[in-house]
Amino acid sequence: MSVIAERFEKVSHPTRLKILSLLQDDPMNFSQLKNALNIESNGNLDHHLKKLDTLIYLDSGGIY
Repeated sequence: MSVIAERFEKVSHPTRLKILSLLQDDPMNFSQLKNALNIESNGNLDHHLKKLDTLIYLDSGGIY
């Protein structure tokens, strides 16, 4: 898969676009993101965060 195709795949879901939008305005931790997105499942949010692995950064304090 090309680099461009990989990047499009990473942002091809509305939840991932919302995550990027939220983090652009304010850094957040996992719980804050989960609440802001109204996601009940930790696994669901974790899946989307892993898809964004090269587009977001998790610092040592747990802030994205």
